[in-house]
Amino acid sequence: NQHHAQVHALGSHSDFATYLNQAVLTTSNIIHVDALLNGKLSFGNATELTIADGTITVTRSYHIVDTQGNEALDNLNTINGGVDGMILILRPANSARTISVMTQGNIALTGGGNKLLTSMYSTITLMYDLGRLKWLQIAHANENN
Repeated sequence: NQHHAQVHALGSHSDFATYLNQAVLTTSNIIHVDALLNGKLSFGNATELTIADGTITVTRSYHIVDTQGNEALDNLNTINGGVDGMILILRPANSARTISVMTQGNIALTGGGNKLLTSMYSTITLMYDLGRLKWLQIAHANENN
């Protein structure tokens, strides 16, 4: 099909992913791509963000989040940097520091309550909705091991 012909013209799926990643990084325009995924979906390596006054600014779809000043507990109530339909996975940087994701700012969680991330195995998955200007919860897992 046409997608496979385009991918093979670039050399491989890996080359296509590299090309697409560079295109996204070097343009201020939104790129719409119809993608056929067969196999694994990866968001790449997580990069670390530190909460500052309840806020983080995401630069990719997978981040490790740490508390401001390595405090034992920190609230996250605003996430900047999203684009419409973006999927975001967050997990804590350290099991000794709890992140409380709050239904405040631009975050809307199921049930209206806060979600705790208490260990490095805890995650929350969100999707950005441009129409609502909110991050909407998809899933939450507060695992201890």
